[in-house]
Amino acid sequence: MFNRFSTSPDVFSWAQVSTSEAVPTASRLKGAVPPSIYRPSRYAGALLFPSGEIDLESSMERHNLVVDFGLKPRDIAALVSKTRRGFSLNVRRGGTVLSLGRDGPAVVVANATALILPRGTSVQTIGRRIQQKYLELVDMALPKEGLARESVPFALAVTEALLALYLDKVTNQLQPCVSEANVLLRKYVGMRQDEISTFELEQLRRTKQSLDAVQSQAKSFQQTLLEALDDEDDLSQLAGAVGPTKEEWELCFEYYSQGAEELDAEAGSVRNREAAAHAESMDDLEQFISLRLSSRRLELEKSQLALETWTMDHGNHGDLWG
Repeated sequence: MFNRFSTSPDVFSWAQVSTSEAVPTASRLKGAVPPSIYRPSRYAGALLFPSGEIDLESSMERHNLVVDFGLKPRDIAALVSKTRRGFSLNVRRGGTVLSLGRDGPAVVVANATALILPRGTSVQTIGRRIQQKYLELVDMALPKEGLARESVPFALAVTEALLALYLDKVTNQLQPCVSEANVLLRKYVGMRQDEISTFELEQLRRTKQSLDAVQSQAKSFQQTLLEALDDEDDLSQLAGAVGPTKEEWELCFEYYSQGAEELDAEAGSVRNREAAAHAESMDDLEQFISLRLSSRRLELEKSQLALETWTMDHGNHGDLWG
């Protein structure tokens, strides 16, 4: 390993030796060797295949990600990043690269395989979920029984499965927020002035923050897909690399961008009601409660001032007649 730097292990050991031998040799060597030696050259994950089979104990060389999949160094850095957790979709020479948000997996989708890199959850859990969604979509897409799953365009089916999973995730996060917002709106609007406290205001603000976070995810998801639709070159490259046609990729991205828009829309049923309308109502209610609390504080301050004035007057009166 050290021949790469034309230096022997002994040179490294002696170069790091001080008068104290408290630091183990292995630690000294690790500090002396350039960090590139310790960076991973293989990335562990799961491999999904067109047949629906999945290998949950697989890995892939960095070289293959660059040469075969067409990934750029910044793509690989983003795959394992601990801070970049927003939804993203990028088109590369070998297919698509998707990141499914915070704690979601990163997936590299090619013509005949998909590499699933878990982040924040086990590879068995997320691998099985993606496999299940992929099989559901493929089985629905098959025109009749007896046809092999390999006849369905693999890259398109996997990408759609990933988009469906992310949209489901955002929807599932939104529903309890909407339910809680409805409860708070009904509860607080009917409250008397003397029943409102800072606790209710804080509870209202936490609910608003949850709604804003979900709404932000839906907006980001939709914007990413709209940008993909606007890039004609990427769509043509994608169709040429992994098939099937540019139009089918457009239809896929259009469908899920509309789904994201519905989450962010103003009207809808109770189940699909979005964060935007509730956030506006919650803003009004928050301002209303804040004004009520400010009014109560003003009344208390006035009472306190009157009491202090009365105390001072009576104190002075006592001094005069004392």
